Amino acid sequence: MQNSVKRLIWGFLFVGVLGTLFHFAYEWLGETAIAGLFFPINESIWEHLKLLYFSVALWWIVEGFLGVKEPRFFASRVWALSLALLFIPVAHYTYSGIVGQRFAWVDIGIYFVAAAVYFLLQRRFSAREKEESEGENILAAVVFLVWMFSFFAFTFLPPNLAIFQAP
Repeated sequence: MQNSVKRLIWGFLFVGVLGTLFHFAYEWLGETAIAGLFFPINESIWEHLKLLYFSVALWWIVEGFLGVKEPRFFASRVWALSLALLFIPVAHYTYSGIVGQRFAWVDIGIYFVAAAVYFLLQRRFSAREKEESEGENILAAVVFLVWMFSFFAFTFLPPNLAIFQAP
């Protein structure tokens, strides 16, 4: 129990620091198309979802190297990540709709709350008394890939919706 709490804290710190660094990576890497696939190319809400998605995905790789074995490892993490990603635009548009403007410090706070949401949900979902199933893992892989390919496609061909537009 204590080891898993430590891992959650380290994971939260990893995702927090990496997401912060990722915010500047596109510019640091010369604004190349490849960098644009993985890092935000503008200040739109959609592009900033990449910060959480790719930093969490890298944390999964770290967990793999650490030998983490939990029930429903992959599926629980994909469901938690999907809900945390959805939290970001909901929180952003709720507060900015009420207040009538955006604040960078609030958006940064939303990112860190979303990271915490991810880690709390991931822990809860992996602790459920349910056996891992091949069907759930396949569905989770499809959802994970849909997110990824959506980031790739909408980076260069964003729909004309507010979530994809830089303020």
